[in-house]
Amino acid sequence: MANPEHLKILRKGVKAWNKWRKENPYIEPDLSNTELESIDLSLADLTSANVFFTGLDHANLSGANLMKADISSSELFETNLRAANLSCANLIGTDLARADLFGANLEQANCKTRTYVHASLLGLI
Repeated sequence: MANPEHLKILRKGVKAWNKWRKENPYIEPDLSNTELESIDLSLADLTSANVFFTGLDHANLSGANLMKADISSSELFETNLRAANLSCANLIGTDLARADLFGANLEQANCKTRTYVHASLLGLI
């Protein structure tokens, strides 16, 4: 279950979120098992965040840093992931149907079994 304090900071916007992340680099944010549909998290620092079982349909995660994030079993239908850093992220069971992954970095991402990728894969790094 998501940490209520982490969600409160996130809902203040990306600028406040990234400031908090910079001040608390060793905290692994817990945003799991929540609904964040249509949220704008472009350029957000979500490094090592727990985002499993989270609804992120139609969200904007363009340019976001999701390196080492656990996004397993989440819903990212029609999510904007253009130029997002998903390196070393756990994407097992994640629904990426119609997600925009143009220019996204999926190096060493764990996409084994049941990751639904009916997405635009053009320009993947």
